Amino acid sequence: MARLVQPVAEPVYARQYPLWRRLYQQTRDIAQGLGGGDAV
Repeated sequence: MARLVQPVAEPVYARQYPLWRRLYQQTRDIAQGLGGGDAV
């Protein structure tokens, strides 16, 4: 039984997305610093 997930623009997502994106960028920078730039 497959469920079709529809992308819905939610206010909570719109508010949290920039925070998650910034956190991801910081984590990626840290990973590159620790891994010598090999991090994906």
